Amino acid sequence: MARKNSMLQSFGVPKYYLARQFEGRFVDYQKKNSIITALKQRKQFKQLMTEDPGWLAYVSAPGLLFNAGILASDIAQNYFDNRLSIRWLNHFDARQQTTQDQIMKANLVVFDALFYDGHRLNRDMLYATISKYCQRDDCSVLVIGQAPSPVNMVTYLGLPPNFVFQVT
Repeated sequence: MARKNSMLQSFGVPKYYLARQFEGRFVDYQKKNSIITALKQRKQFKQLMTEDPGWLAYVSAPGLLFNAGILASDIAQNYFDNRLSIRWLNHFDARQQTTQDQIMKANLVVFDALFYDGHRLNRDMLYATISKYCQRDDCSVLVIGQAPSPVNMVTYLGLPPNFVFQVT
């Protein structure tokens, strides 16, 4: 992948994610009775990069979210290259009309820095926002969060994703 376009900053992508490319640091995790391997996640990531908009994905990391953010910025660059609109939200207030308008116009919405054990109000606002504004055929949603396993994020949000990734 080529260098990321600095125009992504105007859509909310943090500058420190633009300087690097994701290098495939996926981590195995357990889902029910099976292990989801790094190789399987790498294949799913390649599939996600070619999918049409309309999916929900979670990217979790047990500690710092730096690699999760880099992975998300690679996806944002892919959308930008395909002339699709992006909105990256670090902190948001779902009650603000400007946030709602930005989400309604975007083909990719990234919610950054969710903590699976965080406050219920944040979780409920995120759930309501995704349910109300993002469940469209032309909108993909990527939630970046800190969790020991992506299964925790699925349980925490209560929205079944199409793709789930665990990074270092």
